[in-house]
Amino acid sequence: MLFPTFTFAIFFLVVFVGSWLLMPRQGLWKPFILIASVVFYGWWDWRFVFLLAFSAVANQLFAKAIEGAAAAAARKWLLAATVAVNLGVLGWFKYYGFFVTSVANTLHAFHLNADLPLLRIVLPSASRS
Repeated sequence: MLFPTFTFAIFFLVVFVGSWLLMPRQGLWKPFILIASVVFYGWWDWRFVFLLAFSAVANQLFAKAIEGAAAAAARKWLLAATVAVNLGVLGWFKYYGFFVTSVANTLHAFHLNADLPLLRIVLPSASRS
């Protein structure tokens, strides 16, 4: 779902009004926002909802581990691992192609040709039709 579309305008209006009305009732508002977020993310390609679910579950598990860690050093390491996992997922799914192309171009500038594998991994962007 692209932002400058009629579909997004209707979706935004429904979610905004629903959120506004349900906010005083946190027990209803939280699931509503969660479902709206999944619908928005899955609108582009429903298969990526599993990636969103993996990310949410992983972050929840890390949060519970951080909460349960007794030592401050352990909490810091767990936080660093959490950030690393999230940046790793983002880097792999969103920026892999950019990094591989950049490395290949840099090597080519030094007359070092490397046949780097360019996988077709993509997350939602404005260029999808």
